[in-house]
Amino acid sequence: MLFARISGLPVESAPDFGATGEAYFRAETTRFAAIRTPELAAALDETARDFLARHRVRGEPVIWHPPVSLLADLDLPGPDPSLIDVPCLHELVQGRRHPVQHAAGVLGITVDAVRLVLDQHPAPDAPLSAAQARATGRVRHAARQVLTEKEFRRRYGDQHQSLYDIANQTGFSRQTLTRLAAEYGIALREGPQDYKRKGVIDRDWLLEQYVDRRRTLPDLPARRT
Repeated sequence: MLFARISGLPVESAPDFGATGEAYFRAETTRFAAIRTPELAAALDETARDFLARHRVRGEPVIWHPPVSLLADLDLPGPDPSLIDVPCLHELVQGRRHPVQHAAGVLGITVDAVRLVLDQHPAPDAPLSAAQARATGRVRHAARQVLTEKEFRRRYGDQHQSLYDIANQTGFSRQTLTRLAAEYGIALREGPQDYKRKGVIDRDWLLEQYVDRRRTLPDLPARRT
C-alpha cells in the first residue's frame, strides 16, 4: 500500500506482488480503504516520510497528483467524487462485512470512487459499545485520564470521599474505581474506622452494615470501635 502511495504506480508493480496471492490482496486492499482511520492514515504517512528521508528525499509530498482543474472541460462518466456526502459515506462503511462494496451500491458509484474519497477522507472508528469499551480497556484508560493517582489520592485520602461519591461525580463505576485503586496501590477503607478524622460516617460502610448485613442502629456504634 505504501509502495503504491509513494510511487504513484499500481500495486501490481510492487516488488514480489506475484507472491502475495493476487485475489486475496485485492480484496484486502479494498477492505483496507474502510478501516484506514485518520490516526492510521497519519501514522502511515509518517512512516512514508521516514522512508523518503532515509533515501535522502526531503521536502516532497508523500503522494501527488496533477491538478484536478485539468479535467474541468472533460465529459467524464459517473458522478463527481467531490460531490459525495462524506459523513454519509463514513456511516455506510462502518460495521459492514463488505463496507466499500456496500457503500458503492447504496450511492450508485464505483468501488474505485469510494476508495478515492476514503483515501482523501478516512473514516473514523465507529463508536464502541459499553461492553466493547470495557473489553478493550478504554474505560480504564479514560478513568486514568480523569483520575490520575494524585487526583485519586486527593479525593479518596485527603477529602475522604467514598467510591460511591467519586463514581457519581466522574461517571465511572465503583468496579472500575476499585480496579484503578488497586493499580495505584491505594488501600480501600473497610469502614469509618480507617478515617483519621473522628465522627465521619462513610456512606458505603453504613449501607453495607445497615442494609446488606441487616444490623440494627444500636449495634452500629459498636462496629465502629
